[in-house]
Amino acid sequence: MQRFRDLDEDFEAFARDHLEDNEFYEHSPDKVEPSSHKRQRLYRALEYLIRSAAKSNNEKAGESKTPHVLAVSHFEVITHLINDVFGIESIGRYNAPAFGESVYIEGYPTEDSNIVRLKVRFNEHERDVFFDRSTRSIQHTTS
Repeated sequence: MQRFRDLDEDFEAFARDHLEDNEFYEHSPDKVEPSSHKRQRLYRALEYLIRSAAKSNNEKAGESKTPHVLAVSHFEVITHLINDVFGIESIGRYNAPAFGESVYIEGYPTEDSNIVRLKVRFNEHERDVFFDRSTRSIQHTTS
């Protein structure tokens, strides 16, 4: 891929470029999937998981069980979650997570069924945020 070669085949530079240079990637979907599509796909999947967990618990009235999901993805998809929750600069590198690094997410219901409180952990970082199911976006406070 020419863009990667232009960046001296540096994964960190490529990760930063991909996260920040939306204009290039949005207009080159034949080369690399645009960041906006990856973010939409990530949060669509998160909404699906939340919906599935809620449905499963509702069907088993009185048997509230905590679902556990292991999901594997490419860093350039998960980086959006890390950036939206922590700000990628606070992590210290753009190609986060690296190979084999885990991101842990716990979900908790709120009074509003469209809002789910998420506890997100990545390495030594931990933060509570809110996932708005109707807009499929991360919020740092409830509105």
